[in-house]
Amino acid sequence: MKNVFAFLIALALISSCAYSKKNIMPSTGDANSTMAVSYSLEIKPIIVTYCLGTGGQTCHVTPSNEGANGDFTTYGGLYAKVINGSIQSRVFSANASMPPSYSSGPTQLSPADKTKFMAWVNNGAPNN
Repeated sequence: MKNVFAFLIALALISSCAYSKKNIMPSTGDANSTMAVSYSLEIKPIIVTYCLGTGGQTCHVTPSNEGANGDFTTYGGLYAKVINGSIQSRVFSANASMPPSYSSGPTQLSPADKTKFMAWVNNGAPNN
């Protein structure tokens, strides 16, 4: 009986430790996760339009960043914010604050851009 009990505990521990990329990528829950979205063709232009700034404003661009947290001029800079959940909370949550209302560029993602961006995040933010 002791062996059966020990086996069941070991089995429970092993199954609870299974790794999944979804465990580190919280879903935004709103976009079609099967939608194929290209970082280079669709996401990068969204980032340029909404996150890098226009005119004299240069947000998410090192070295200035104008107080923005992160450099989105590279895939790696944006991906780091997807992995830590910043993009999900700052762009897609009910109290999202990005892009900010004081931006010299667009202050809200278009519905089409938001859907693409969310699908890309939900698909693991591939560098494609």
